[in-house]
Amino acid sequence: MDWEKLILSSTYETGYKLNDRSNSVPPLERPQKATRDETLREKPACHLYVGLSVTKWNYFNRLLVTNCDSSHLASKLIVSVEVVPLALNMTKTVVDSMQRFVNTFNLKIEKPVQTHLRRVYGALSASMMAAAVGAFVHVATTYWKGTIWSLLLSIVLLLLINGTPHTRENEKLRFCYLIGFSFLSGLSTGPLLDFVISIKPSLVVSAFLASATVFVSFSMAALYAPDRKYLYLIGSLLGMLSTMCWLSLFNLFFGFSFLFQVNLYAGLAVMCGFLLYDTQLIMEKRRMGDTDYIRHCVDLFVDFIGILRRIMIVLAQKEVSLICVFLILIFQHRQSASDSVVRIERDVLRCWSRFEQERSMLLLTIQLVSGLKPFIIAGVVGCTSVPFFCAAIGWRILASFSVSERTRVMVDDMMYSIYQRFLLLFFENVSGVELILYSAAETDANEKALYICNHQSSFDWAVFDMLAIRQNRLGSLRYILKDSLQYLPLYGWYFFAHGGVYVRRGSSFNQSIAIRQLQYLRSLDVPTSLVLFPEGTRFHPSKRQDIAKSRQLAIEADVMPPQKTLLPRFRGMHLMVENLGDAFDAVYDVTIVYECVGQQGEERLLAPGLFEVVCGSAFYKIHVHVDRIPMYLVPRNERSLKRWLYGRFAVKDKPPCRCTAIVNCFLQAGFD
Repeated sequence: MDWEKLILSSTYETGYKLNDRSNSVPPLERPQKATRDETLREKPACHLYVGLSVTKWNYFNRLLVTNCDSSHLASKLIVSVEVVPLALNMTKTVVDSMQRFVNTFNLKIEKPVQTHLRRVYGALSASMMAAAVGAFVHVATTYWKGTIWSLLLSIVLLLLINGTPHTRENEKLRFCYLIGFSFLSGLSTGPLLDFVISIKPSLVVSAFLASATVFVSFSMAALYAPDRKYLYLIGSLLGMLSTMCWLSLFNLFFGFSFLFQVNLYAGLAVMCGFLLYDTQLIMEKRRMGDTDYIRHCVDLFVDFIGILRRIMIVLAQKEVSLICVFLILIFQHRQSASDSVVRIERDVLRCWSRFEQERSMLLLTIQLVSGLKPFIIAGVVGCTSVPFFCAAIGWRILASFSVSERTRVMVDDMMYSIYQRFLLLFFENVSGVELILYSAAETDANEKALYICNHQSSFDWAVFDMLAIRQNRLGSLRYILKDSLQYLPLYGWYFFAHGGVYVRRGSSFNQSIAIRQLQYLRSLDVPTSLVLFPEGTRFHPSKRQDIAKSRQLAIEADVMPPQKTLLPRFRGMHLMVENLGDAFDAVYDVTIVYECVGQQGEERLLAPGLFEVVCGSAFYKIHVHVDRIPMYLVPRNERSLKRWLYGRFAVKDKPPCRCTAIVNCFLQAGFD
C-alpha cells in the first residue's frame, strides 16, 4: 500500500526521541525542529533520534483513525522503534566490554608475550584442523582406521617434537611433526566418534562447541588472573592424575560403574586444571626467554583433546539414558493398557525412589566429608608425603653415582616445588586464605637471598610458601629450624638433606654442624632462599614467661621493649651473615600480619594456627610486607648487626592495633 511505503520511506532527521513518550508529537501539530547546536549538546549517546516530516506525520495519524489494520501495524511499528534504542544500547555495552577486554589484555600482558601467544594459538588452530582431518579419515573413509598403532605412532612424533631442538633450521620439521601428531590424535579419536555417531550424530557438534566454550573460558581466566596464580596446581593435578590411573587399572578387573563415573568427571576437572596451569606456564616461560611455541601448542592441544573426549562420553551417556527410557515406555505401551499403566507407574515410582535415595546419599556424603575435613586433609597430606620422600631418597641414591651436585640439587628443588604446590592447594585454596602483598622491591628468582621474618603462628610456614611461589622461588626455600624438628619422621631427615640448618639456644649448641651446612649452601651454584625467624620461637600471648624474658632483654640492651613481637636473637643472624655474606645477594625483611589479630582489652588476640586455618570454616586475610636490603648494606660487625636487627623489628612493632593500620604505618614510615 502507498501509506506503508510512505511510512517506511520516512527520512531520518535530528529531532525526536521516540523512546521518550514525553517528546512525542501530537497529531496534526507541526513539530519544532531543534537547532544543530542544541541537538549536539542535548543528544545522549544511548538514544536514537528519528524525525518524521510534517506531511508524513499527519498522514500517519489520519491512517490510525481511518484504518484498523493500519492501527495494528502502526502499533507494531511503534513497539519495534522503541526496541531499537534498547538493542543499540546493548550492542554498545557489548562493544565497550570487548574494548575493555582488549585494553586489559594489552596492558596486563607484555608485547613479546602477546606475540608468542598469537603464534601458539595459530599453531593450535592448524593442529585442530589436522585433527579434524584425521577424525574424518577414520569416520568417512576406509583407507585408514584409528588403532593402537596410530596411537603409538603419535607418541613417537610427540617424542620427536620434544627431542628436536627449537631452532630456526628445525622449525619447519618440528611443525610437520606437530601436524602429524595432531592428525594421528584425531585418527585415534575415531573409535569414540563411531560410538557417539551411532547414538546421535549431532552430539559430535554439541561436544565440540561445549569443549570450545570450556577451553576459551578457562584460557581467558588464566590469561587475566594474577601472574603465577595457578602454577601451584601442578602438584595436586599430578596427584589426581596418578590416582585416576590407579582407579582405571583397578576398574579394569572389577568394572564398577561408580568408579567409571568418578574417573570421568574427575578427569574432566583435571584437564580443566591443566589448561589453567599450562596457559600461565606458557606466559611465564616466555618471560624467561622460552620461545618454543610448538611445544607450548602441544600442551594446549592435549588439554583440548582430553576435554573433548570426556564431554563426548558424558553427552553420549545422557543420550543413551534417554533412549533406554523411551524404549522401556514404548515396550510397555505395546502390552495391554492396564498392565502398561500399572508398570509405568511402578517404574516411575521406583526411579523416583532411587533418585531420592541417591540424593540423600549425596547430601549425607557432603555432610560427612565436611565433618571429616581435618582427617581427610591430614590423611591426604600424610599419604602423599610417603611417595614423595621415597622419590627424594631414590633420586639422591641415583644421583650419587653419575650426576653432578648442581644437577642433583636442581632436580631436588623441582621435586620439592611440586610437593609444596600440592600442599598450597590446601593452604591457600581449601582454606580460603587471601594473601595481600605489599612490596616495591624487584625480586630476582636466580639470586641467593636470606629472609628474616616475625614469627607468631605455625601457619607462617605456609605464608612463606605463598610468598615464594609469587616470587618464583618455591623450590629453593630452606629454613633455619629448631633442633627438635629433626626428629620428625621423614620430614626431619629431608629438611636437612634439602639444605636446612638445625640450631638450638644455649651453650649446648654445636655450631660446627651448622657452619658446615652453611658452607655447603654457600658453595651451591643454584638459587637459594634461606628463611630465618630471629625471635627463636612464636610470639604467643599466653606465654608470659617468654614475653617477660624478651622485655627484660630489651631493657638490658637499652632498646624499647617490643609489644607485638619478641626481641630478636642476633647470634643466629650473625652466624648467617658471617658465613654467607659474600655469597648471598640480599636480605628480604618480611612482616606477616594476620588481620584477625588485634587487641581485646589489654590482651592481644592469638594468631590462627595451621590446623585452624586449613581445617576451620573462618576466612582469613593475611598482609605481608616485603623489603629488600642489598647484602652490602647489612652490617658484618656483631654489635652493629645487633642494632640493625633491633631496628628492623622495632618497625614491625610500631602498629598499635589491627592489620589495616599496620600496613598504613608500614607504608607511611618506610623502611629506609
